[in-house]
Amino acid sequence: MANAKEIKRKVILESESYKLVFTNHWEERMKERWISLDLVIDSIKNYDETYLREGKQVVEKKNNLGTIRTVFYIKSNHITLITSMILWK
Repeated sequence: MANAKEIKRKVILESESYKLVFTNHWEERMKERWISLDLVIDSIKNYDETYLREGKQVVEKKNNLGTIRTVFYIKSNHITLITSMILWK
């Protein structure tokens, strides 16, 4: 993955520890969309709905802004973030 960066933060899901991986492009889009990494991590850990789309995991978490949708995949002990968006109320 070009320009991928692995952050030192870990996410615990179902007693498994994962490292987060994302691209600079992902990080720029999240800044443009005003979505913090904490919000993305919370949507992954405490989702309201989950499903697969085109082989990727999708989670949705409702909050006071609307619904945070995060798309990612898990490979070995890494969560690779693809995109996140807010579906406004």
